[in-house]
Amino acid sequence: MGKAVINNKVRGNSHELFDKELLNHKEDLYDLVEIIKVLKEKNILPVITAILTKNDNNDSTEIGKITNGIKKGVESSMESLNAGKELNTFQLMKLMKDPDINRAITFLLAFLKGMGKSL
Repeated sequence: MGKAVINNKVRGNSHELFDKELLNHKEDLYDLVEIIKVLKEKNILPVITAILTKNDNNDSTEIGKITNGIKKGVESSMESLNAGKELNTFQLMKLMKDPDINRAITFLLAFLKGMGKSL
């Protein structure tokens, strides 16, 4: 029984400290709530939540695919950069036939077109 009293006392002290911290940062909390409202209105909050809560690398959502693609693209580009190889025009033309590169370029161009329409 003594253990429960100690735990309740510690828990009570934690809540008091937490409440004090909340009062010390009241303006920041109001700002945070306003930011969350804007993110919800713009329908950005679900996207951010999905990105921040994503734990596995095999996410099948569009955001997950894009995030994984960006990670792999950065890894590949850093390997290429560290190798010090330069690309000439003929190599670039040959790479355009690569299905992975073609898919990525098609995606980027469609993304840019969609983004341009909304601007």
